[in-house]
Amino acid sequence: MTDYYVSTTGSDTNNNSGTIDRPFATLTRAISQVKPGDTIYVRGGVYYPENGIWVGENRSGTEDARITIRAFEGEKPILDGSKLTEGSSLVHLDGQYIDFEGFEVRYAPKNGISVWGGDDIRILNNTVHNTEDTGIFVGYDRSDSRPTDILIDNNTVYRATLKNQDRDFYGGWGQGISGFGNNITITDNRVFNNFGEGIGISGSKNRASGNVVYDNYAVEMYVLNAIDSVIENNLIYNTGNREFWRTQDGGNTWHPSAGIQMGNEFSSTNVLGTNLDRNIVRNNIVIGGSAGFFYGNYEKGGGLRNTQVINNTFYQGTQELLHVDEDEGHVNTTFANNIFHQTNGRTMAYVPSLDGLNFQQNLWYDSSTTVEIASVSTSDPDDLQADPLLVKPGGFKAEDYQLRTGSPAIDAGTSQNAPTNDYLGRARPVNGRHDIGAWEFTGSNPIPASTEASDGTPTTSGTGNDTLRGEAGNDTLIGGSGSDLLKGGAGNDTLIGGSGSDRFYFDINSAFNRAVIGVDRIRDFASKTDKIILDRTTFAELSGTAKEFAAVANDTTAATSAAKIVYSRSTGNLFYNPNSSGNGFGSGGQFAVLSDIPTLTASDFLIQA
Repeated sequence: MTDYYVSTTGSDTNNNSGTIDRPFATLTRAISQVKPGDTIYVRGGVYYPENGIWVGENRSGTEDARITIRAFEGEKPILDGSKLTEGSSLVHLDGQYIDFEGFEVRYAPKNGISVWGGDDIRILNNTVHNTEDTGIFVGYDRSDSRPTDILIDNNTVYRATLKNQDRDFYGGWGQGISGFGNNITITDNRVFNNFGEGIGISGSKNRASGNVVYDNYAVEMYVLNAIDSVIENNLIYNTGNREFWRTQDGGNTWHPSAGIQMGNEFSSTNVLGTNLDRNIVRNNIVIGGSAGFFYGNYEKGGGLRNTQVINNTFYQGTQELLHVDEDEGHVNTTFANNIFHQTNGRTMAYVPSLDGLNFQQNLWYDSSTTVEIASVSTSDPDDLQADPLLVKPGGFKAEDYQLRTGSPAIDAGTSQNAPTNDYLGRARPVNGRHDIGAWEFTGSNPIPASTEASDGTPTTSGTGNDTLRGEAGNDTLIGGSGSDLLKGGAGNDTLIGGSGSDRFYFDINSAFNRAVIGVDRIRDFASKTDKIILDRTTFAELSGTAKEFAAVANDTTAATSAAKIVYSRSTGNLFYNPNSSGNGFGSGGQFAVLSDIPTLTASDFLIQA
């Protein structure tokens, strides 16, 4: 197994062997050398490939010896497609057992990263933006086998499908991320401000989970002609940014896109070859948009077959919050344990026929009118029409859509086909019966004030001022109410302070090590209220002066900043930069991402000896 290196100061001549001291100049040259088990490290800087970057079938890894193409530790290589010919994608991953990790991919004349029929490929921790078509594309045509076993994890994709920036398309647009194949897993990505769809999936046994998707033009999350697929634990919203609204009547009326949309755009003889069947939509939080859930009958047949829409929270649509077109193909489809919250005077639901549809123990809240579906009251006698008493609805934080004490949604759901975990991964039910909505209420069962999480365990505090420690592993720490201290420790942790003045503590009891500290996700940081505490043992180059912090436009400028703690205003990524304005981050690197991308200043940080 061999390591190869690529640098903007390297050379592709035969005299260079691709070592760290004699690196290649291009990825293409390095790819021509790799064999199963090899790794290509790409140093920081901007690369301008003129013919795209291709990893074909002849450069495949094996199950036990993958080929890895990744950013050099602590540095950010940028692949810039501005010199490619019109209609060219920038990165092509068409082989097998390939990892592609840690790049910024920008200005592609077509797709940013393209997988056309490949298998066992992982696309990890990249930022893809300003592409004419899809940001990250996984797909095929009649001449290809379907791509299988693809993981798309922890990427940021924005301003894709620029070909529709004038917003004059009525179809045929690309996606931020597409997963058209089998066993495609799309997890923990941020997909926003794209002029097509946010995330689109089709095929079989696909999963979209833990993504944050917002302000996309066509639809936020689209499931078409899919079978045995799961859409779960996603936060989907529309902020009201009209740059990404669309018209459905030639420009007279503009609306944001729908949150989760399902449809059969293609007949069974089309390349996709299936109709919607046996899909699950659960534990999602959908805020704003024209509709929370939308099924469209495009006169292709199929309907919603054996579909479960269960334990979701849908909040405030600009049109019908729930829209399900009549379709002869509907069969054995259940809407259960969902919260539908529509108090803005808009229509709650458009469901002209209940044929093939079953509504069971949902909660409907419309402060002005009685909810009706198919011209009758809700179809299940156990449905509720009441205020669900959400914690703080109206914003874009998932935590604001938890249930308050006394909510009628608590213990009011059905256990039939209900998920065993909630939006955050906490076990449900808590008190023997499932709650309605994406969150399970745990307020009646606070854990002790100071708790350590075992590896990967979601851990929740009570109502006081608590200390939660993640230790090793990828943990989820939830402070709840009170002013809490959250210590993620090693691994990629999720930190949720809740209400109060919370402190997010970063320390691994040794010098900064990117592989050990991981990248923690702070879900609800409140500037001027919460604090980020950096221990000087880990962040040894910090002295605590304000000039050591900088907020910059994007990840690229972060890598060249003179500051030692650098925050990217476009992605929410937070970096330790001990070598200041040197190339890349030196021995530092990214250690956190702030989900809501709040405005940060130096006063939001404390240095602890």
